[in-house]
Amino acid sequence: KKWTNERLNKKLYNLSRVIRYMNNVQGPDLLGVEEVEHRSVLDTMINRYFCDKNYKVAYLESPDKRGIDAGLIYNANIFTPLSIKGLKVELPSHYPTRLILKVHFKMSSGDSIYVFVNHWPSRRGGSKKSAINRITAANVLKTAVAKLQTSNPNVKIIIIGDFNDEPYNTSIAETLGAKLYNPETDTKISEHTLYNLAAQSYQNGKGTFLYRAQWNMLDQIIINGNLMDGGKINYRSNSFRIINPY
Repeated sequence: KKWTNERLNKKLYNLSRVIRYMNNVQGPDLLGVEEVEHRSVLDTMINRYFCDKNYKVAYLESPDKRGIDAGLIYNANIFTPLSIKGLKVELPSHYPTRLILKVHFKMSSGDSIYVFVNHWPSRRGGSKKSAINRITAANVLKTAVAKLQTSNPNVKIIIIGDFNDEPYNTSIAETLGAKLYNPETDTKISEHTLYNLAAQSYQNGKGTFLYRAQWNMLDQIIINGNLMDGGKINYRSNSFRIINPY
């Protein structure tokens, strides 16, 4: 509540340093972002610190009353958005929450890909009591994914974000149906199965969020089997990493 231009610029500068560190210090081609107050802060960061990159923003305002939205930064040299939609999550309490951002891209290779950016409801009130809210979000996402897979068996899907649940929780493992992927044992891939790329790191005791001295894997990347079929757009086995420069 005490933001100044100086503080904002410092934060944007620090964020830009971490973003540039990704992808072998080349910066990412796709970057899902959460808890964005409004689009202008993303545009400011890109214009100020990424003048050498052709980064663009896919973004929609969410109904969340606190003004924390999900967005997607993309390399416009590779990705051209064909559609940008927001999937509404209607919670049992009817309390407004974040949209699930759905972006359909055409790629410079000629392929197309769908990216879903998530920021599921928090664990406020306790993880068990609030679980129904994340299960609700998972059902919305599951329906959207199933519709894409039914209309196009070859569809390629990336699901990213802050799920406020871990890979084994009901919302992700059961409702969404994201399999805990292990590259050493999962040698037979199904094109319509969702694979949670964060699972192995989680099972090795790593995480993205430290809470009461315990690491939690709340931020994950999930893809469908069509991104593991050896095609032009293909997941490189065992390449999931948690960004940790220090």
